[in-house]
Amino acid sequence: MKWIGSWLENQHRRHGVNNSIHCHIRGRDIQASSISEMCSFVKPKSTVKYVVLSFMISIFVSLLLCLKMKYELFLLLRNFKSQYLNRNSINDSQQTEYYVYISFNAENDNLMKWIKTVVFNLEQNGFKSCFPPRDFDVGSVHVDQISTEIADSSSYLVILSDDYLKSQFQMIELNKIWPHYKTNISRNIVVINYDMLDSWNIKDRRLKAFVRLGQTCDFCNFNNKLINELEIKLRTTNLQIKN
Repeated sequence: MKWIGSWLENQHRRHGVNNSIHCHIRGRDIQASSISEMCSFVKPKSTVKYVVLSFMISIFVSLLLCLKMKYELFLLLRNFKSQYLNRNSINDSQQTEYYVYISFNAENDNLMKWIKTVVFNLEQNGFKSCFPPRDFDVGSVHVDQISTEIADSSSYLVILSDDYLKSQFQMIELNKIWPHYKTNISRNIVVINYDMLDSWNIKDRRLKAFVRLGQTCDFCNFNNKLINELEIKLRTTNLQIKN
């Protein structure tokens, strides 16, 4: 709008005419020569800034998801390695005393009755099991036996009940089991969701990940194939059991 002010000045200088032009803007009469002072040229924001900002937000969201779901990502990656990176080529020559270690809350009487049947069926099918109430020595240090027998087992059967982590021994067991499972791809953790818990009812993030991904056995066992399902999931490729 600067040309209006310049034009009026030239007219006044050449013809001695003192004319003015007003514009009616937003309910006010404003001299045209001053409109340019009201207008400011705003540079459009750079596209590069938007790209950088979007990239930073994407990184932040990705890091947040990795922190929040790191166990889910670990399980998915581990499954991928075991299925597609030739698990049979992994050499695990360590001999173990037991095929499977049973981790459950022994103070739950109903669960105790049921798990005895599971252990019996597994051992009938050749799965030598470490059943703590039966196999631990009376009077010895319980924590030491947990560490020893978990290290001497090839796979782990976790019976997830609503009172599983209320016992300090189950928390110790899970913390001992996880490093063996994490560092040795030939070892398995099989989770039976005994009380059909939803993921938001589980505080431990490792067990929550199994439930979220559907990597648990169904306790309801509508098809009466629970033992067969357990056998398939418990098997390891380079298993060597001590005689």
